[in-house]
Amino acid sequence: TIMRMGRTGISWYEDALGVRPDNAWFIDVLGVTPNMAEFLDLLGIRTMMHVRNAETKDQLYYLQAASGARTIVSSMNNYAQWRISYRETGPLPQHWREHMMRELYPEIAYQPQIPFVWPIGAGDYSAKPEDPRRLYEMTGEVKEQAGRVACLGTLDDYWASIEAADIDSDSLKTVTTPSLFAYNAFWGNLPQIK
Repeated sequence: TIMRMGRTGISWYEDALGVRPDNAWFIDVLGVTPNMAEFLDLLGIRTMMHVRNAETKDQLYYLQAASGARTIVSSMNNYAQWRISYRETGPLPQHWREHMMRELYPEIAYQPQIPFVWPIGAGDYSAKPEDPRRLYEMTGEVKEQAGRVACLGTLDDYWASIEAADIDSDSLKTVTTPSLFAYNAFWGNLPQIK
């Protein structure tokens, strides 16, 4: 089923957009099995990004299936941050700026050599912010305070920044165990799904 869904999705993407995707985007999954690495390998997908319940706090790691197939994964441990940026205009009060930085501190410490990406949003499928300049301003502040290069752009921009960072791939952790499958999302608790 996963392979059929993958082939259908890739075919649609190519037909509709004229480009073959090479990154898998699992924005709101409640767990990830290492066997996804094998499925992605068979589909010709070389990288994966997901949110929620990673097996490591590292943002970048390898996911390896029982078959030995592996894919490089970027994981963001939080679902949506900086919601205030999406509904306000004008200068942010200092206490909100401090709050926004505190949201990032737990993640900034891991893998400082890697360009940093985090999920910024006002919730599911959020529209663009009222004042996009604020995000660029805060990104600059993150870089200044944390010494981390931050990526605000497309997934292609992010993976290009990873490749440009010339990371020693041998230094990345390899995960071979499934992540926690937590049924903590509101739709994960529906009796029909259980």
